[in-house]
Amino acid sequence: MITIGARLKKAREKNDYTIEQVSDVIKIRPKYLVALEEGNYDLFASLVYAKGFLRLYASFLDIDPDKAVAIYRREKAEMQRSILGESQRPLKEPRFVLTPLKAMVGLVFVLLLGLFGYIYYQYQQFAAPPFLNVISPKDGEEVTEDSVTIEGITESGTLITINDQEINTDDLGNFKVTVSLRPGSNQVKVAAENGIGKRSEQLVNIFANVPGLIVAENSDNSDEGENEEAPVTAEEEENQVYEGVEMEVTIGPNSAWILVETDGETAFAGVLVVDSIKIFNAKEKIYIKTGNAGSTSLKINGKIQPALGEEGEVESREYNKTMVLGTTTAVENAAP
Repeated sequence: MITIGARLKKAREKNDYTIEQVSDVIKIRPKYLVALEEGNYDLFASLVYAKGFLRLYASFLDIDPDKAVAIYRREKAEMQRSILGESQRPLKEPRFVLTPLKAMVGLVFVLLLGLFGYIYYQYQQFAAPPFLNVISPKDGEEVTEDSVTIEGITESGTLITINDQEINTDDLGNFKVTVSLRPGSNQVKVAAENGIGKRSEQLVNIFANVPGLIVAENSDNSDEGENEEAPVTAEEEENQVYEGVEMEVTIGPNSAWILVETDGETAFAGVLVVDSIKIFNAKEKIYIKTGNAGSTSLKINGKIQPALGEEGEVESREYNKTMVLGTTTAVENAAP
């Protein structure tokens, strides 16, 4: 009887597919495809996995998956009957006698085998680049807002960065974070790195169709020139009176993860891309924490603030309105 593995191999070779080509399409590792073709089902963690992979492989090769599983079951039944028949044959050699010493040696051997197997499995898990899947947004997606939520999943315990800014994941490897966008084309780099430095990356291209600032052209012949607003001078900006606290955040030369709280409420938490400018207002106080102090510049009530720190440093500040109208004070917070 032709085995299902032989049928799979024959169909694959008939279509001039390599094992690697099939693996790239149906996302099953080559070693499992070879095991299916050779009938080596002991390689699978369970029969459920074996049948699931068999269905995917058969469907790809236009073989009825139900028929493939049925053939697989007949093969397993034949193997079991063969093993049972062998076990029922009369013994021609003296029976094995189990002694305490043999039992102890066997137990030690099994434990050592299990330990080395576990170590090898862990090594294999870390030797390959970590799994990374960006669920949304899709590559090439167009949005009409100045920010987007990057959502995806990776392996548990993997470090996730977005535009080189570290992002938290939950216990299952899920991550979700807001990323600012510039009007027009944006490219967001999502990366996953495991404990031994193996890395996976996905580049997500997003087009932000956000209406920009419209500036009217000046004309010497315009009759409405007298009604045009004069630009704000540096002196007027310096003397501007603020009722509360205004913070202008500028990001560059690299992206930065920031958290901003206005009067105790979260106003923004996510990644700001290079050249992003955001303004936050509060009645009493504004708190900011940045994951990249060297690329985070601040203006408080129109006044440029001292540098928060070096590139890659985590820093936080709190700006409170004082008794003197129009002045603020910055309170430095120790980064966790």
